[in-house]
Amino acid sequence: MALVTVVGSGTTAGTTLLHAWRKSQGMLLKGYQSENEEMALLKSAQIPTHKIAISAREITNPIDIKRPTHAAIIPEGGYEGNPVTVGMNEITLTWSNYNIRFSTTLTAKYLAKLGQDNAITSQFKYQAMKAVEGLAETVSRDWYGFSTGVWCQTSTVATQASGVYTTKNIYGLVGVGSTAAGVGSMFQVGDRVALIRTGALVANAIGTITAITPATPSITVTWIGSVTSADLDNIVLAGSIENATIAGTNFNKALVGMRDGLTTASIHGLSSATEPLWAAGYSDTGGGRWSGVKLRKAKQGMRNLGGGEPNLVIWDQGVSNDVFASQSGALRFTDAQNMPLDGAATDTGIKFFDSRKVIPGDVLMLDTRNSVKKFNLLDYADEGSVTWDDGDKMEGQNALAFSIDMPIALVWTNRGNAAFFSGLSTQ
Repeated sequence: MALVTVVGSGTTAGTTLLHAWRKSQGMLLKGYQSENEEMALLKSAQIPTHKIAISAREITNPIDIKRPTHAAIIPEGGYEGNPVTVGMNEITLTWSNYNIRFSTTLTAKYLAKLGQDNAITSQFKYQAMKAVEGLAETVSRDWYGFSTGVWCQTSTVATQASGVYTTKNIYGLVGVGSTAAGVGSMFQVGDRVALIRTGALVANAIGTITAITPATPSITVTWIGSVTSADLDNIVLAGSIENATIAGTNFNKALVGMRDGLTTASIHGLSSATEPLWAAGYSDTGGGRWSGVKLRKAKQGMRNLGGGEPNLVIWDQGVSNDVFASQSGALRFTDAQNMPLDGAATDTGIKFFDSRKVIPGDVLMLDTRNSVKKFNLLDYADEGSVTWDDGDKMEGQNALAFSIDMPIALVWTNRGNAAFFSGLSTQ
């Protein structure tokens, strides 16, 4: 039988007739976890607002932080007690002005006014959303740290204009968080950072992160010039357009965060070295497994020093897992076919809050009714709070720049109503 020769090939829709089709694109997808638990907590009624008149000159608050002297026991008709009233102290408050900007062309503005349906999502809405997201992410990272604004340190000793820097010691805490889950997840490509040593900017050490290796963990930075780094140099953000001095960095401008309020001797201008009651109600850095006994001790310490009861526990997810493992191992079930695989630690009147951003191995306890409060100068930013009318014409360019501010403060009112544990077992 003779073979039939087929001449040519099948007509393809995707090549021969590709112009017969329109490009098809789905709705914008969210490809990662962008929820910000800390900002939700900060904006909620759980963290109360500190009511005070705000001044650009100085904000002070009187504080009762001294115990009274004791009473005399006098004989009948004898001299009465010596008249003594202990004095007050005061704390000095300020805010941190978080700022982020984005820009867009005037052409984009004109296209938006046409109201066409050929956009997957509004370019302006998307840019505003990402700006607010970046603002909230910065605030939530500072929530756990210190007012110094230090996010971590480097162990790299080198002289170079560009290179890899191994990161360690989250928030400058020696031996803490030197993992992918700790400092390895803090930065993003495009972040501008600086190196600070003994309170001063290392020469030329403001640069842009060009790559991140979370597993190491390390960041690759291109500096504005040649930089000589040293072990334990502090890494801070430096997102300002001022990129030549320490004023262009976040150093000493951040919130008085959780570790600051719980461990630093002097905050708000008042020191626990001179006022012993100006300290955390309980602290335990001995590590081990967190347990009901530790919880009881913290409650007692807070009650004894601050006079309050905890209503919020903020803990590392790894600690939460370890507590669950210890609890589930001790349980006995009446029905072997009906065992819950996931359980939650509970205690009467306490909300348990976990987040991937909590310092590894940490548990923080607060009586939020009187321990740490907040105040802000503006409503909290959201993507809908920015409009085209808010844009400023960029000099010499056919474009607009948009600025979003979040001037907020954390105010510690009674440090005795707080407790913390560090170095705890995790899973």
